[in-house]
Amino acid sequence: FLHLDSTVVLSRDIAALGIYPAVDPLDSTSRQLDPQVVGTEHYEVARRVQQ
Repeated sequence: FLHLDSTVVLSRDIAALGIYPAVDPLDSTSRQLDPQVVGTEHYEVARRVQQ
């Protein structure tokens, strides 16, 4: 299951807003976010958003 490797970051600030699960998508990462998996355009957009 190496392709399912990911890091999920939970945020107290997001939980305080009443949003559950309180996953912070900007700090979370996934091995699947790879240009060969999701395509170059999607990969580049996701990386720009994370910056």
